[in-house]
Amino acid sequence: MIFTELVMENYGAYAGKQTINLSPVNDANVHPIVLLGGMNGGGKTTLMDAIRLALYGQRAKCSTRGNLGYGEFLSQSINSQATSADITKIELSFEYIFEGHWQQFKIIRAWNKDLKDGKDSLSIER
Repeated sequence: MIFTELVMENYGAYAGKQTINLSPVNDANVHPIVLLGGMNGGGKTTLMDAIRLALYGQRAKCSTRGNLGYGEFLSQSINSQATSADITKIELSFEYIFEGHWQQFKIIRAWNKDLKDGKDSLSIER
C-alpha cells in the first residue's frame, strides 16, 4: 500500500480544506520516504491521527482520544472555526495491488457537529 494523498477538512487544527501530497513519485523520480517536519504544536501528530482515523475508524488509536467515546472524540476533533453547517472530512488516497495490478483507492470519513448516533459516514472509492 502506497499513500498518495491526504485531504483534511475542518479537522483538528486544520481549518478549511487542506491537501497533502504523500506520493513518493515526483518529477518521474521515486522517493521512497516522505518526511513531515514542524515545530511543536504544528500538527504533525494530527496528520498521523487523521491517517489512523481514516483507516481504522472507531478502533483508531488516536493521540487525543484517551477514554472518550467515538462520537465525543469526533465532536472534539472538529476545528473550532467550523460552523454547524460545515462538514469535517478526512480523505486518504492510496495505491494497492488488487486483482493483479496497482489500483487507486480512496477512503472518506465525514461527520458534522450534529452527529447521528455518534457515528461518521464511511465511503470507499476505487
